[in-house]
Amino acid sequence: MSTGHIALAETMLAQLREEMLEAQRARAQVIGFKITLVSTGVALIGANLGKIPLEVLAVPAVAAVFFDLLINAYSVSIKRIGLYVRHHLEPLLRDAAEWPAGIPTWESFASSQHWNSWLFLFGNLGITALAALVAGVALLAPPLVLPRVLLVLGMAVLLGVDFATFVHKERLLPVRSGAESAPEVPEAGLAENG
Repeated sequence: MSTGHIALAETMLAQLREEMLEAQRARAQVIGFKITLVSTGVALIGANLGKIPLEVLAVPAVAAVFFDLLINAYSVSIKRIGLYVRHHLEPLLRDAAEWPAGIPTWESFASSQHWNSWLFLFGNLGITALAALVAGVALLAPPLVLPRVLLVLGMAVLLGVDFATFVHKERLLPVRSGAESAPEVPEAGLAENG
């Protein structure tokens, strides 16, 4: 392999690492914004319950779901970068550097471990579930009216979609057909939480 190929692979690796860090920073900012907005929204609505309709309680819960989907989009982007690095750049650089066979490269190591991403799942979805629970309990209190029941059912569907995207993020990664198809991504994910 030529030194030009190695230099290009090293440059690409550095650029992809920077892109991964930017995506992780952006995801952390979205998580912080979600926590602030949802908790403030629930508190403001709760403080003004007599003045506004109960249906408004659904707004923070639905907003939390959409924040979660955005958070998942960043997580998929991070995983996609890790997948590319692990399957295309690291083997090239490993061979060029005559890397010892018994020592895995970082992405290979991280993907082989069963890191517990359930903490991220419960921490992030917990806020969404609490907002939905508060709204659901308030909306299903007597007297039951059809619009409120439908609103709660809609929130339940959104929560189901939200949970499914967190649990099955690897299915959101594109898989090519034929001999070029990417290996299966383990549920534990890559070198990142969530």
